[in-house]
Amino acid sequence: MLLSISSDSPLAAQESISPHQLRNARFAVPEQEFGTQDVGRRGRFSPQVELRPGPLVAVVASVSLGNRVAIVPGSLCACVTLPGVVYRPLSGKPIPSEIALLYRRHERSCAVRAFLQYARTEVACTGNDQ
Repeated sequence: MLLSISSDSPLAAQESISPHQLRNARFAVPEQEFGTQDVGRRGRFSPQVELRPGPLVAVVASVSLGNRVAIVPGSLCACVTLPGVVYRPLSGKPIPSEIALLYRRHERSCAVRAFLQYARTEVACTGNDQ
C-alpha cells in the first residue's frame, strides 16, 4: 500500500511517511478501506474520512483536488498518474492486501484454468494461503 498525496503537501517531500504523521489528515477512502483503517491503527488514531468516492481512480482524483490523502494499492502508481498527485511509501511493515477468486468447480476455459494455476503458484510462493 502507498500513500497518495498532493504534490504540494509538505509530506510529499519525504521519502516515506510514518502512519502517525497522518493523524490530522483528511482521507478519501476507496471501496476497500482496510488500508486506511490499518494506517489509523498503526498511527494510533481514527482516520478522518472526508470522502468515500469508491473506485480507485475517483479516490486519486479527489486527492488531486487537494487537502486529502488516500491509502491505495502499490500497483496503482504504475497505471494511474494525475497532475499534482504523488505516491509515497509508508514506513513500517507493509500493509497486506487481499484478492478473492470465485470460479466454477469444473471450469473448462483454458484461460481461466491457467490463471487459477498461476494464482495458486503465487500463493504457494508467498506462503499466504488464506
